[in-house]
Order: sequence, then C-alpha cells, then structure tokens
Amino acid sequence: MGIGGIVVAASAVAFRAGVDHLYFSQRVLQTEQSKSDWTSGLRQSLSCASLSADANDAKSFFVASSDDATSDLGATRISFTSGYSYIPGGSLDADLTFDDVQETYGPLGGLAEYSYGTVATGDAGNATGLFERVQRPVDADPLQGGFESLLSSDVAEVGFQFWDGSGWLIEWDTRTGTRRLPAAVKVLYRLTDESSDQLHQFVVVISSSDVTSTNPVTQGASQP
Repeated sequence: MGIGGIVVAASAVAFRAGVDHLYFSQRVLQTEQSKSDWTSGLRQSLSCASLSADANDAKSFFVASSDDATSDLGATRISFTSGYSYIPGGSLDADLTFDDVQETYGPLGGLAEYSYGTVATGDAGNATGLFERVQRPVDADPLQGGFESLLSSDVAEVGFQFWDGSGWLIEWDTRTGTRRLPAAVKVLYRLTDESSDQLHQFVVVISSSDVTSTNPVTQGASQP
C-alpha cells in the first residue's frame, strides 16, 4: 500500500506538470500566432507605401507623429498612403452587384491610407492595443477618416523609426520635409503579458523608396 501511494502521488505530480506544460505551450502558440497575424498585415501595407509623382498632391503622404504620449521607441503613430490592396474573398461573389460590394465592403482597390498606433482615433470603448485605420479613397488628412479596428490586443507599446540612408530617425513628414519615402521602417514593440524590459522589433523595407546610403535624405530628428 505504501508503494502504491507513492506511485499514485508521483503520477499526480507528473500529470499536473503535463497539464501545466500543455497550457504554457498553448499560450505561447497563441501569442506567436497573434503576433504573426498582425505583423504580416503591417509589413504588407508598409512595404507598399507610395507617393504620387505630383509633388503638390496632398492626398499621398508619409507622416510620423506621437499622438498624446511620448515613447523611448520612436514615433508612436505612423500614417501613410499605400498601394497594398486586400480584396476580401466574399467581394468576388458573382451574385453580388457593384452596389452590394460597395455597401458591404466599401471601396476596393486603388491607393489607400493606413494609420497605426496604440491610441485609437475614434471611440474604442475599453479596447486597448494596436489599432489600424484604413481609408479608401484617400483624402488630405492623415489623422482621421476610414474604418478603424483593433489589430492586436497584445501590443502594449509601439514605436517607429525610419532609415534615411545613414541612420535611424524618429521623425518623418513628407508634407513639411523632403517628399521622399524612408528606405525602411523599424517597428519596435512591447507586449502586455511580458516585462517592460522585453523588446521586440522587425524591419520593413519600402520597395518604392529611392533612399540609399549613396543617396540619403535629411528628414527629421535622429534616434539618440
């Protein structure tokens, strides 16, 4: 009986350890999947950032701002026009008329305005995280309009930095500075369920930028 009790106790401990490990593994998998989903969308829209050839066109821009707060990670909001266009599969239904598609999905294709930040442009209720705002067709205001959604509730803080050919900048505004796109954007972020010391980052190359190490641009303040 004594040996049996020891075996039962050991089995219970092993079972509990297995359950804990399974829960932890599922949580890690969910976090990684969520991270993959929102970073993929941001990468695609950013990589297709574009400006019109008309230097006086106020409806295409690339603007970095800091909402109502400052961050050691860089600019806290980025707004830009992009040629990236996601076409919902449902909009391709042959039974839908043009008016049906417009009413259900809004305008599709063409230049779109994207904006990302952790401060919602509209009323987000109790929702917190990284918000994405998409507007199509574009207008001349990079800070409003369109449809806003919560891209990820796991993001606690985000910052953006911009490669000008010689270093990373924390400011960029094609409306007041040189009308050129950064060569790349560095996205830095912290997650809500991690310590503030844990920092993640990735870099997105902007394919239509003409900025290189031999053709740099002076656009804003540098990253200290």
